[in-house]
Amino acid sequence: MVAKARIQLCWIGEYSHINEVRSRTRGAPIHDLIPFWSGRPKYGYAAVASIQHEAWVEPFWAGPRTYGYEWVLLEDDKKRSSWLDKKPAPRSSTDLASEFLSWKVARS
Repeated sequence: MVAKARIQLCWIGEYSHINEVRSRTRGAPIHDLIPFWSGRPKYGYAAVASIQHEAWVEPFWAGPRTYGYEWVLLEDDKKRSSWLDKKPAPRSSTDLASEFLSWKVARS
């Protein structure tokens, strides 16, 4: 989760093969993450963007469910509250936060 970032939008469009999107990430660390690309839809619509001056937040339970690839613009108080007001963790996720932090540290 990024709290705030400057986005430089590079490309938005339709693709007929995921390699068309992957080729636009050449030079970025994500380009060589084959498991990431093999899990993406083979065709569809995509946006490739780079972020700068990002300010990361500590993970916490909040907001509607996402699938890890959406951009959310918090343009009003209702949406800001929906996404950023802390909520209790689901019962089935007692170790999820610590697992995420371990994952994050391993990739730093």
